[in-house]
Amino acid sequence: MLKQFNSDGYDGKSGFETDPGYAANTLTIAYLLDPRYAVETMDAWVDVDVSFGVNDGRTLVYLKKPPPILKRKLHIVKRFDNARLFALYVDLMTRPVPVKPEG
Repeated sequence: MLKQFNSDGYDGKSGFETDPGYAANTLTIAYLLDPRYAVETMDAWVDVDVSFGVNDGRTLVYLKKPPPILKRKLHIVKRFDNARLFALYVDLMTRPVPVKPEG
């Protein structure tokens, strides 16, 4: 399931399929735990300019008729329930760490 929410990488080989330990970020994990964290979403084709220069990292979103190189639509989270996410994060980060007794 995690692969569905992570990119395949620039060359189609360097994302989740070659590094299963990779997770995009805390938002991805929260969304996997409960998709209701995403309170506003949309589907669109997304392209990122990776050429060196002033536009490096520029994101282009296509709602209709994408360039042929873009093969699939992505599910984009536009707004997250931040209060709920922060409550989850604080809860998880402040729980006692289980320690195995020696011996």
